[in-house]
Amino acid sequence: MAFNQLPVIDASSKNSETSTRRMNEQINLKTGFNCRPQVPDTGIDYEVELVINKTQASAWQFPIQLKSIAGQFERVKNDAFISYSFETSRLGYLMRRLPARGLIVLYSDSENILLFDYVDRIYERLMEERISDEWKNNNKVSINIPASNILDPKAVHQIHQVFVQLFEQNERMHRDHGSKYKLPLGDLTASQTDLYSIEDIKAILLKHGMSFLNSYDIRIVYRLLSKLTHQQILEDDKLLVMAVVVYAEFGQYAESLMYFNKLNKRNPQLVESEITLQFSKLKSDLSLANITQDEFDIRLKKLGENASGGIDKITIDINSIFYELLAVKSFHPMPEDLSSKIEKLFNDIEASRQPEDIKCMLELWNTENLMILFNGIRHRAFSEVRIMETLGRSFTMQERLEKVTLLIEQEKEYTNRLDGLNKYAKANDKKLLLAHVWALNNRGTYSKQLDYYTFQPVRETIKISKELIFNNIILGLQAYNLFMELDHLMEAYHSLCTSIELIDVSRKFLDYTDPIDREDLLGKKQLLEQQFDGVPYELSAEKLAEKIKVHEPINYHPDSMDFLKDFDDLQMETLARITMNATHLQESSLSFIIDEMKGYRTFFNSNATGKLLILQSPSNVGPNGERYQSPIRFILKSRETGLESSEATDVAKLLSDWGYQTSVVNKE
Repeated sequence: MAFNQLPVIDASSKNSETSTRRMNEQINLKTGFNCRPQVPDTGIDYEVELVINKTQASAWQFPIQLKSIAGQFERVKNDAFISYSFETSRLGYLMRRLPARGLIVLYSDSENILLFDYVDRIYERLMEERISDEWKNNNKVSINIPASNILDPKAVHQIHQVFVQLFEQNERMHRDHGSKYKLPLGDLTASQTDLYSIEDIKAILLKHGMSFLNSYDIRIVYRLLSKLTHQQILEDDKLLVMAVVVYAEFGQYAESLMYFNKLNKRNPQLVESEITLQFSKLKSDLSLANITQDEFDIRLKKLGENASGGIDKITIDINSIFYELLAVKSFHPMPEDLSSKIEKLFNDIEASRQPEDIKCMLELWNTENLMILFNGIRHRAFSEVRIMETLGRSFTMQERLEKVTLLIEQEKEYTNRLDGLNKYAKANDKKLLLAHVWALNNRGTYSKQLDYYTFQPVRETIKISKELIFNNIILGLQAYNLFMELDHLMEAYHSLCTSIELIDVSRKFLDYTDPIDREDLLGKKQLLEQQFDGVPYELSAEKLAEKIKVHEPINYHPDSMDFLKDFDDLQMETLARITMNATHLQESSLSFIIDEMKGYRTFFNSNATGKLLILQSPSNVGPNGERYQSPIRFILKSRETGLESSEATDVAKLLSDWGYQTSVVNKE
């Protein structure tokens, strides 16, 4: 590719993790640079904004191209320079980045050294060394960087001074001569907004804060609000509105409720008219256990009914379905109307008069509901297969394949929507939407792969693609990079955690290998955790891999039945029916199976579990091995003395006779 041609984006080009980390140790916010990775690769690796006066964003930006080699640098001209073969088109692209053409940084992994040079000086050196411009027509050109240009703190300070001076001179030139060339003029001074000036911060929030919220740039509002004192936020109702919404989104529920109560006392009409404020209060109340899940569901439904329509109504309905899905317990059937509710919301979103960007974000949130719905359906189907096989019901390979194929076909509905959102985001350069799409896709993949491994019959039925897993891991890490670039740290954190979990699934469950530095990702996770007040996410896939014994059947030793302790009656009925189907029992056996489970539930909710064993009477099995033909009878046995109680169907009475109590409550 020639000098005057623009470079082709190389999506497969990936910088060394080590070189990135080493460069970020030198070029960062503390040294006066806001360094943003460019994902996907659009011709440069980093877009860097100068920070001036220690705290002020300048809008002065320049590019950095980072290159790394595994071996040692190639030294030329009596070791005075380092020679590196560089893409000619990339150099031409950098030279077009006026006024500051940026830096090229080289890293040697074996020497652990970073070298740098200014793009314009590299170009000048080439023009001096070459007889003609013929080199511009080649695909690559050997550039020389002084071996003494080591990127260290002293050099970084000098680089900052050079670029600040360059941009200041450019602004003076623009002010003095811009009108001659019909260039737009205005106040170009970079120091107009001081992010440590309380009045400037308040002015930004009051002028742009609600726009930031409406475009989902919540992190910006949160950071600015965090610089204000409690009293300063109380000075303006608009600031209070932002505080209620933003603090609830960032998990600071007590603060959100405090500001809500202040605002409600001062301006109840505003609170009554703002659905968003009422919804934020509901979320905070639920998270702080001020209300139960049932109370939350009722109030959220009422809030949706009171919404006048439009985006408020759609947003409330999306969240209502989301919380309803999360409340579904294992072995509970999915509410029959959820699928139709989700489909109706998609139609409402499409028919709304919202801008296309807002529509896409709403569609994304509703697609998450669809994904959770299918995850629940898949998990239950896989659970039933495993339980039935454990109880003796065998499935042919064809039967297993049919079940899995049907589930995969159902899931195409949400994967197709994600694909459409992905294409829109890329075509319109909507980075936040793109990051959310990638992150949601990664969460869905992680949930699916975890189910595939956990339920052995399914895992033996399908072939899991190593390439598919690896591509999803990379996609998740790209989402992390995009969120970091956009300063959405909480979303970046969750995307990073999901990617690490998927790496562990790949390595521990599927025995795949990959070149990813997991320890480096854990380091990034810990760095992000230092910026949050909440409880850190605990990685579980690796631990789960150590515990799962796929080929070991479910053990029905009495002590293993404690999983029934928290089951409600509907869960027990579902499990009982699975047992009936697996063992070909008649409908008349259903009540006996359920009563057996309730007996175990009563025992494991008592204060006797450490002192007594619960056993079944031999009379529960008929002469031909038949079971569940009559009520199940239990026996209690002392762990210490071995003494046994008489037989009874009422476990609570057996416990009471021995002086123990049960705490089991109504589980209907």
